[in-house]
Formats: sequence, structure tokens, C-alpha cells
Amino acid sequence: MIELLVAFGLSSILLPALLTGFVGATRGREVYEQRIAAVALVREAEEAIRSFRNEAWSNVSGLATGTDYFPTIVSGKWSMQQQDEGENIYGFTRKIRVSDVYRNASQNIVTQDSPGATLDPSTRQFLITVSWPGYFRRFITSNLYITRYGNDAKPLTTEGTLTGMGHGDWCNPNLHITPYDISGNGIGIAISSVPGLSTGLSTGLSNKAYISTGENAASSSLYSVDITDPPYPATPSAATANSYNNGKDYGIFANDDYIFTAARNVPSAPKRLVDIFNIDSITPAGFFDSDPKMNATSVYVSGNTGYVTADTNLIAFGASPVIGSSSQSQLWLKALNGGVVGNKVVVSGGYAYIATTATSNSQQLQVIQLSDHTIYSPPPTGTGSINTNQPGVDIAVLGNYAYLVTNYSSSTTPDIFVVDISIPTAPKVVGTANTYYNSTSMAPLGVATTPNNANILIVVGDGGWQYQTFNVSDPTNPTRCGTPLQNPNGATKVQAVSTLREVDGDVYSYVLTTSGSTQQFQMVEGGSGGGAGGNGGVFESAPFDAGHSVVFNSFKETSKTPSTITTSYQIAVAPGPDCSAATYSYFGNYDASGGQIPLSVNPGQCFRYKVTFTGGEGAATATATVSINYSP
Repeated sequence: MIELLVAFGLSSILLPALLTGFVGATRGREVYEQRIAAVALVREAEEAIRSFRNEAWSNVSGLATGTDYFPTIVSGKWSMQQQDEGENIYGFTRKIRVSDVYRNASQNIVTQDSPGATLDPSTRQFLITVSWPGYFRRFITSNLYITRYGNDAKPLTTEGTLTGMGHGDWCNPNLHITPYDISGNGIGIAISSVPGLSTGLSTGLSNKAYISTGENAASSSLYSVDITDPPYPATPSAATANSYNNGKDYGIFANDDYIFTAARNVPSAPKRLVDIFNIDSITPAGFFDSDPKMNATSVYVSGNTGYVTADTNLIAFGASPVIGSSSQSQLWLKALNGGVVGNKVVVSGGYAYIATTATSNSQQLQVIQLSDHTIYSPPPTGTGSINTNQPGVDIAVLGNYAYLVTNYSSSTTPDIFVVDISIPTAPKVVGTANTYYNSTSMAPLGVATTPNNANILIVVGDGGWQYQTFNVSDPTNPTRCGTPLQNPNGATKVQAVSTLREVDGDVYSYVLTTSGSTQQFQMVEGGSGGGAGGNGGVFESAPFDAGHSVVFNSFKETSKTPSTITTSYQIAVAPGPDCSAATYSYFGNYDASGGQIPLSVNPGQCFRYKVTFTGGEGAATATATVSINYSP
């Protein structure tokens, strides 16, 4: 009896513990088996993502970030289906969250808000979560980074006919002739130039400069200056060829056929806006009247159409053929925004670019689309805006960039603005500079690009250092190069500048200077530096079409002819689908070794480069081939 009681007592103590252990062991094995199943689901999702990527990177790049997906098979291939609640598989829930990836300058993965973080278009983050129910919510995760699969490389070759690059150095300007005095006491205001041996109506062998003196009526209103072109290193000379006096001339534009001047106060012609002169004799050939009377400030001719800024308007008129006995026809008139005056107009690629007297909201630059006369300007404030309260003075346009100069404000306020016009309907400032130099200020009056596309900008003005050059090979960082000119030959003001390439390849800037009451024509020799001259040129490659959106990783030069020529490169990446019609914004300043292509310009479908050849003495043509490395 006692033994039975003892047995019952022990059972009451041991059996609960044994049963609890048995239940716990059973439940632990269940959790273990659930984790094995969950891991298998995670591994399947990882392989599905890799397979999805290997099929085409566009599969991955096309997924929306911050969205949940789950893998599914479509037509025998892995795909991703969007589903916020995830996928339910025998009690397990599987979700895949897609996120962008950012890197710093060292290419390390960082958070989006980290300093210098740049979106990496070749990497995506996939957070895979598998969960299942129980006494507590159980889950496992896997953080998977997927990159583009494999690299490819393609060659791209460019060939061009070389021209002379000049024996001087744009960045270290030197006056090349004794200053030539313009007769009379008129105050010069504008200059335009045409190289000799032209193919139009002009038959002269000399280079031509045309000068308007619109500030008063103390002399002729228009002068032509002949400049000789002797073999290098002989020095050119200048002499007045002809002149004409008829009121006041302000803006001036010359081509191979005619001279067009923005005219005011023309005797017996109260509505005269533009006078047209024969290129050699400087005799009247035609004119353009307006109604009502307006004051013209600048004129430009493109093809058969002329454009004149008059008061607060831009007016288009028929420039060819020249009628002679009656006014050229008016085509249209467009009032500028804000009732401002246009100081200078330049036409390029179907748009008119106008420097205006506006002082706010980026209206100093107004871009008029010639087809429908719509006006566009940079953003009024913030990034891409013209951040000065000074009016626009002059403008030059070359390729995808417009170069606007404004009145001087202070040593810390820009007065030179590099404007990206690759999309003319959305111009934006990408770089700025200031003409304050060596503790002195200059009020800009004129701006010009160089005729050999040397990535040099010339800015002239009044006071301080009146002739300054800037390297704009990197449009986002225009930098003064060399030492500016101050008081060239005693002049206190450089009123205007025009650049010219001679038929033998020499390059010059022609400048109009003021010294007291004396107006002078002066020349500055340009070139790539070193005094060696030689042939060169700037050429664009054909577009490379990758077929779809890719990441361009790097490029390098693989060959060039002749082997002695020097090459430098700028590159551009653009979206598809039509690479021949894409807009290319060039950047960088690479040598023959090339370099990495920034993540910030990727991805894209189209690649193109611009090569500058220099130092090709005796060579008629040059060829460069680069290899483009990209991830499809």
C-alpha cells in the first residue's frame, strides 16, 4: 500500500515535466521545420530575382521603388508581380520590397541623405521577407543587392579635316598690330568681321572689320577696315577702306554679301530701323522701315531672315533678296516680356537669344522660338537662375551653350553666365564667373567665343582689366585663364569684340577701343598656345546607340592618326529612343587616357564624344578611336 502511494506521488511530480518537455520538443521541431521552409522560400526568391535580372536589366530598372512584389512564373520565365499584401504559400507570406541604391564619391553604398550621395542606376536593393503565424509573429529576411549583369565595349571612330589653330595663345593675349586710329570723333559701339577670300558678293582679298559709331554724330556712322593677311610671322596692317555717314548706327552684322546696321536718326527717314550696305563699297543697298518709329539696338541675319531688337520688341524682316528702292518686308513682331529693351540678339537653331535690360527673375535672357514666337527664360529663382539684379549687356551662342554678360555688380556677384540651351525651351544657368580681377572691377560690354572652338570665352569692357579670357571647357566651372589685358595701348575702354579665322588658319580677335576721344582698332592673336601654330579642329563623333537604356562606365582612346597629334575629349550621354535626334550636353575635359563616366549622367541609351585635335603640323586630316565600356 505504501509503495503504491509513493508511485502515485512520484507520477504527480514527474509526469507534468515529462509532458511539458515532450510538447516543447515537438513544438521546437515544428518551428525548426518552418524556418527551413522559410529559408527555402527566400533562396527561391533570390534566384528568381537573379534570373529576372539576367533576362534584361530593364526588368529590374522598371520596378517601382517602395513597392512590394512577389516572384511568379510567366511564359516559363521568372517575373515580378506587384502585391502589397504579399504572396501566401501554405501559410507563409513572402514579400519583396524594391529600393534605390546611393553611393558616395568612393563608390560605397550610403543612405540617400548622406553628403555627396548619388543615385546608382546600376544597382537595386531587394529586401525579401518571409513570415508565418505562431505564438509570436515569426519572420526571416534577406537583403539582396542586384547590379547590371556583365559589361561590353564598343569602338567609336571620328575623322575630321584639320584647319589652322593660330600661333598665339587665347589665354595669354598679346596685341598684334600698332593701334589703328579711326578718323573723326565718333564713339564706336559695335564691330563685326568677315574673313577675306569670301565666296559671296565680296571679292576683296583682305580681312574686313566693320565698325559702327552710334554714340554721337561727330564722324561717319559706319567704317570698313581692311586688314592684310601676310604669311606668318609677318605682322598684319590695317587701313580704312570706306566709310559712310547717315545718322547713327548701333548694332552691326556683316556676312559675305551685305552689312546690316541697327540705325537711328536717319535723315529724312524717321522710321528707319535697319540700313543695308554693299559689303565692299559701303554704299546703300536697301533698308527696313518700321511703323511706328522705334529705336534699334542690335541686328542679326540668319539665312534669308533678319532680326532687329527695337525698343521693347524683336522684329523679323526679309533680309534676302535685298529690294533696294523700298523697305524690306516685315514678317512678324514680338513684344519682349516685361516691357524691357533687347540689347543684343543672336539667332541659332530656330531660336533667338536676346540679352535684355531686365533686372530680375532671369528675364535678362529671353529665348524666342522662331516658329511660334513663344518666349522662354531660365528659372526665375534658385538653381539655374540668373542670380543678379543687373541688366543683360551682350550674348554669344555656340553649340549647346549661351554666354550672357551683365553689368558689373560686386566682386562676389557673377556677371558672366553660362546657360545650357541643349533644350532651348528650358534654358538653365550651369556656370558663372566674375570679371573682378586684381582688386579692380570691369563693367562688361561685349562677349565672344573663339573661332577655332577652343573652349575659350572673351569678355571685354570698361575699367579694370578690360580684356579677359575664360576657359569654358567645363561649362559648370568657367575659369579665368592667363593674365588679362589692362589699358591696351593706353585705351581706357574696350567697347566691342569680334573673332575671326583667316583662310590660312590664323585666328584673331578684333577689338574696338577708346582712348579719350580717339577710337582705335586693335588685334589680339589667338591660338592654343606655345606659338607653334599647326592644324587642328573640333569634331563630334557619330552617336553610339546601345539599343536600350544602359550604364556607360568609362571610355579611353585606343588609337589616333597622326600619332603626333594631341587629343582632348568631352563626352555626352543622352536618352533614347532616337540617338540621331537626341540632345547632347557635353561635359568634362579628358585626355587620351579617358576616364570614368559619372553616375550622375547615367543611365542612357546614346553616347557621343567631341574630340579636339591640336598640334597637327602638316596634317590635313586626323582620326581618333575610343572604346566605350558599358553595362547592358
